[in-house]
Amino acid sequence: MSVAASREAEGAVEVVVDGERMTVLKTAGGAMIVRRVGSNQHVCVTLDGQAWPASAQIPGHSATVAIETAQAAALRAALRAGARNNNGAERVVAPMPGRIVRVAVAVGDLVERGAPLVIVEAMKMENELYAGGPGRVTSIAVSQGATVEAGQLLCEISANTAEEPAP
Repeated sequence: MSVAASREAEGAVEVVVDGERMTVLKTAGGAMIVRRVGSNQHVCVTLDGQAWPASAQIPGHSATVAIETAQAAALRAALRAGARNNNGAERVVAPMPGRIVRVAVAVGDLVERGAPLVIVEAMKMENELYAGGPGRVTSIAVSQGATVEAGQLLCEISANTAEEPAP
């Protein structure tokens, strides 16, 4: 479930969850009243009271929840993307502006899915970027200490893992 937008409205918060507009009103005692915009039906939801709740209860049901900021969701999506072009090459790009802490591979290295490639520091957090699939590192566009912008190319990985012929 993803929250696409939110805004304050007369003591309540209006949110868009998976494309559906809802109003959330916090009540005394920590419970929340949630209803679809335009509907008179509502449900009482109680979170576990943690700073980043991990569970929610509604009458008769309990569910595990994952709450994240919009920035964390964007980073997760960028890290999972593993964008490959038409010839199967993967272009690894910076998910957000930051500084290169470490480049973990060199041109010519063979990598497997999930292999660490580059560590980007953003907002005092280190974000390790991984290979989306197996391949050979064909180019590295950054070096340790470099500043990068969101979407900037960091490295490319060819889908061809065959050994190169000796010269």
